[in-house]
Amino acid sequence: MQNFSFHSPVHAYFGFNAIDNLQTLLKPYKKICVVSGAHSIDATGFRKYLDEYFRNKEIFYFSQIEENPSINTIIRGGKFARECKAEVVIGFGGGSPLDASKAIAAFATNNKGFYELLTEETLEHEPLPVICVPTTCGTGSEMNNYSIVTDTEKLDKINFAKPNTFPKAAVIDPVFLRYLDK
Repeated sequence: MQNFSFHSPVHAYFGFNAIDNLQTLLKPYKKICVVSGAHSIDATGFRKYLDEYFRNKEIFYFSQIEENPSINTIIRGGKFARECKAEVVIGFGGGSPLDASKAIAAFATNNKGFYELLTEETLEHEPLPVICVPTTCGTGSEMNNYSIVTDTEKLDKINFAKPNTFPKAAVIDPVFLRYLDK
């Protein structure tokens, strides 16, 4: 086996009822942007959960993440979070929404073109904090700083990653696995 190193500053919460950790994680924030696909957020009851337990917060839903999120979706999501004055981003779903949430958090605070921001070594402004809540197994997106974004014009996938695009936390609750397609 080759030698390798691994770095992840993500604080991960595992197990049934791990979702209860959102109470503490979201305490400092008043405005929350939730990034997800169109269906899983309702099918799992996550939207209902957020609306019920966080009535004292302003929650904005960006549920437009497609499979293999495009550059245009990331730019729209960043603008949405910026206009809502979001203070934190929750990524909810499989690898695509989790990847998109990390890139959207960066574009929310750095209003630039995709390739312009991609080529910068470091971000001028710190991305919004991200909390990832995966609903599938195996992508690992909740633990890394990578955002795989699709350039639909060039038919290419780009890895948008910066040293500070790691999620702040991952909440891995097996209850969401019940909703995987069979």
